[in-house]
Amino acid sequence: MKKIEQIKQLALAGIGQQGVEATIGRAMNEKELRAFRAARVRHDLLEAKRRRDKAAHGPMSNADKVAASTARRYNVEDIPPVANPMRRRHAERSALFFIRHYCTACRGGFLKKLVPASMRRIIHTMQTCVTSGNPYHIRMPRGFGKSSYVKGVTMWALATGRARFLEAVAANARKAENIIRDVWNCLSRSPRFAADFPEIAVFIQRTKGNPRKAPSIMYRGESVGMQKSSGEFHLPTVEIDGMPTASSGATFIAIGFSSNIRGEVQGDVRPDLIIFDDLQDRDIAGNPDRIREAIATVKADFLGGDSHTDISAVLMTSTPIKPDDLSEKFAADPYWRTETFRLFEKFPAFFDPNAEEGLWQEFARIWRHENAVEKRDPHPACNAFYMEHRAEMDAGAVVLNPGNFRPNEISAIEHGMILYFTRGAAAFDAEYQMNPHRDEAVVRITPEMVIAHTSPTLPAATVPPNTVMVCAATDINPSYALSSVAVAFDGNRTATVIDWWLTPCHIPGNANDTEFEQAVYSRLVDVARELTERGLSPKGPDFHWGIDASGNQFRPVTDFTFKCRDAVGFPALALLGRTDREFNPRVTTRKFPKVPGLNNTVLAWDKATRKEHVFFNKDIYEETAQKTFLSAVGAPGGVSLFGKRGGAPADHDELAMQLCGEVLRAKTIASQEKHSYIWEENYRHDLGDAFYMCFAIAGFYGLSTSGGFVDRNKPLEWTF
Repeated sequence: MKKIEQIKQLALAGIGQQGVEATIGRAMNEKELRAFRAARVRHDLLEAKRRRDKAAHGPMSNADKVAASTARRYNVEDIPPVANPMRRRHAERSALFFIRHYCTACRGGFLKKLVPASMRRIIHTMQTCVTSGNPYHIRMPRGFGKSSYVKGVTMWALATGRARFLEAVAANARKAENIIRDVWNCLSRSPRFAADFPEIAVFIQRTKGNPRKAPSIMYRGESVGMQKSSGEFHLPTVEIDGMPTASSGATFIAIGFSSNIRGEVQGDVRPDLIIFDDLQDRDIAGNPDRIREAIATVKADFLGGDSHTDISAVLMTSTPIKPDDLSEKFAADPYWRTETFRLFEKFPAFFDPNAEEGLWQEFARIWRHENAVEKRDPHPACNAFYMEHRAEMDAGAVVLNPGNFRPNEISAIEHGMILYFTRGAAAFDAEYQMNPHRDEAVVRITPEMVIAHTSPTLPAATVPPNTVMVCAATDINPSYALSSVAVAFDGNRTATVIDWWLTPCHIPGNANDTEFEQAVYSRLVDVARELTERGLSPKGPDFHWGIDASGNQFRPVTDFTFKCRDAVGFPALALLGRTDREFNPRVTTRKFPKVPGLNNTVLAWDKATRKEHVFFNKDIYEETAQKTFLSAVGAPGGVSLFGKRGGAPADHDELAMQLCGEVLRAKTIASQEKHSYIWEENYRHDLGDAFYMCFAIAGFYGLSTSGGFVDRNKPLEWTF
């Protein structure tokens, strides 16, 4: 009976016999043909009555013709019946069924391939998130379709009414607009979706691909409130038999991560589903400050908008890039239910990444030779070798998606191993195995390691035997203190911290330039006096003092160093730190045309103040200074701390905390001979800055970072 009713409705809508049989998927039997013909007769009678009524009213005016034309183009009088109610019921219950039948490219969708059996659990997890309201975090390899699955689950949630107001958050506005575009196109172009969800598709199709027509679409003469822009769309508000459809009035907004939706509401509806789709890029992943900012944005600006009674379901997808990046931080957060999917659930049993010989290593050599030397693509010799040894090479391997490989490849295992060899182990393990490597070369010191380098019997301000140079450095923090550290070096660049102290300095933030410069100058005189009182200067010709001249204190510091010898009896250097990427050891000026850079330091001259100063490679010297704590106490190139002050054991707790206040999180190659250092600040580090400036001063005066002295081409007569 239901099939006959469906045939009658189609016939009354003016659909012919071939169209009806195509819709039901078979030829009609005799009983159905009788019902079809009776409905067609009724349709013809109604059509004849419409023509008679039109003739009785006489010719139409131009305005009436325009109105009638607009009504025909934009007005929907009847919504066709659901073509396949059973298929629709299955689709409403299962997001996987929905995506497979409505979202694949062969059916007008955005998914390039059918969802393989091994990937179905990912979509099941996404559906559980939508239906349960719990926050889920899904980590997947790059290029395995996570964004496409997000679009499919989004479309399913909107069409079935499980999300009345849905927010999708992408890494940037362009990716957010892509989500909107792909979902909207699938809603309008998928013929099977249009047949099973006519209450949505029939209205979208009336726009004929022009989103600006969406507000004009009507249902039986009344606007359905449909809208479409690059960043959002509103589905039609429709009632059938006096009841709103499941998707009636649903709203979908996609925004870039920099946007803010705190308190976002649509009428009286708050977002009931928020989807974060791969928020981070390499810039965010490598910057601790941006990671902290991103986490705060997610918690406060997005999740903080939830009402106390209606909790949004939250789904996040990500791929890790580096240790402690956004994906890793959220995976470690117990708030999220994190599920991780890897390209290789098990690597091939006979593959040893540390071995130099083996079948997979030989495969890699053949592949590289064909790729680099013979410029072949596809790689016939490589594939032939793989086919010959496939059983042994594949043994024990389990991959996430056995169907994920390129046309010129033989299997997903081969595809995965090609990615391993071409991307490198570190990038592959991060972005395909969800296990980013920590750089073992990165320095990681702790306060306990610093304290352990204390030499209990060495008094403060005592220069050890074999010392060749004593360097003192002062870091300036106008709102805190002038932090000073004195270090003695021997010929092997073995360092001994012989004293450190803080000179209070609380310069008001509203001080004008003159007041600020006078205050800094005055405090530097105090530090110079304290150097003398502590017995640290002068220590003969091999005592050197350097002062931080960065920021606003450049002018007062260079003024002080210019007059320092006359004012306090010994010279000082003005120091300016530069990152490894910024540091230029080949700076030459008209005043110092032949002064070469030495040990990552270089003498420069400021045209405005006509004062000398020294640039040094901050990254290199901070890393070098921290590495000294990795050596044993007393070892060449290591460091030790004085152990007594005034007869009592020295308290180095604050020094230790500040030496570890800025730690090296990552070090990557930025360009030829240049590295990008990523430092993470977790405590005040003024004393730490003064400590590594002592190494820069020693380097400037010839003590190399590997020990021993390096002479310049020409002796310099310093004017400091």
